[in-house]
Amino acid sequence: MERRDSRLKWYFHAIAYGFVPAAIAKTTLAPLERIKLILQTQDISNLPVHERYRGVAHYLSSVPSREGFFGYWRGNCASLLSIFSSTSMKFWIGLRIRNIIIRGSKEKTTFEKMLLEWCAGWITGTLIMTWAYPFDLARTRMAGDFGIRRHRIHASSWSCIKSAFDEHKIKGAYQGYMISVATMGPYLGLAFYLHEEIRQWMENNEQSEYKEIGKYFSAGSLAGLAAETLFYPLDTIKRKLQISKSEGYTEGYDSILSCVKGTLKSQGVRGFYRGVLVNVVKVVPTIGINFAVYDYFQAHQIEFKVRKASS
Repeated sequence: MERRDSRLKWYFHAIAYGFVPAAIAKTTLAPLERIKLILQTQDISNLPVHERYRGVAHYLSSVPSREGFFGYWRGNCASLLSIFSSTSMKFWIGLRIRNIIIRGSKEKTTFEKMLLEWCAGWITGTLIMTWAYPFDLARTRMAGDFGIRRHRIHASSWSCIKSAFDEHKIKGAYQGYMISVATMGPYLGLAFYLHEEIRQWMENNEQSEYKEIGKYFSAGSLAGLAAETLFYPLDTIKRKLQISKSEGYTEGYDSILSCVKGTLKSQGVRGFYRGVLVNVVKVVPTIGINFAVYDYFQAHQIEFKVRKASS
């Protein structure tokens, strides 16, 4: 019973230490996340061009008078729900899947290790994303609902999810899901592979706990930054599909191909990279914290097993 209680205690600590730092980072950077989503999707909004945000500076200066000060954090509650849902599954599912698939990978070639990382990342990411996806969709739609306060479409995250479900049932709550599944494996696989390679490159046996956490954070930030930037156009497509043909966005796309064609026609290649610089600023601390917490608890998971075996 004592071992089971210790295991349960470790699990809840993992959730707490995973959720709290990520929630703080997300909430702090929520204004940047919101303008990124707006820049990605406002070209298909019903709002006249003169009522849209022209860029980061215009957004930062206009939100308080137009939407109220807390407009910077519109959609953040849905984001926190998504983080909590994914965090509660990540440590329970992610570590187990990775331990099963990556086991014995030291003897494999670099290419084989990358394939294993992709496989583990895709399975873990797909399971987590499937659970938390409606919250992610709500975050996109809430952030994109940037009309004047009295003209807002969605009152809360729950009403946004309900509205999506009422429109097209399950399909409505999972709009844009397929491109997310298709890109999840390559994205997470690349991120985890780069993270592992960078972390090993930074290895130093004589490290304090703070230096070790700093190593985890640096490796995660660099890996996440590279993966996020490379896959950013696909994220733009996903966001547009999430918001397409919803209330306030009657102009939209029926498929990935129509989204690509429509974006190229209206904005050119640049349209896929709207908000990418803002994303770079916010991604470093957020992903760095996520990877640092993941590495820290993975190390403690190993220590827990060693203590358990020795007892």
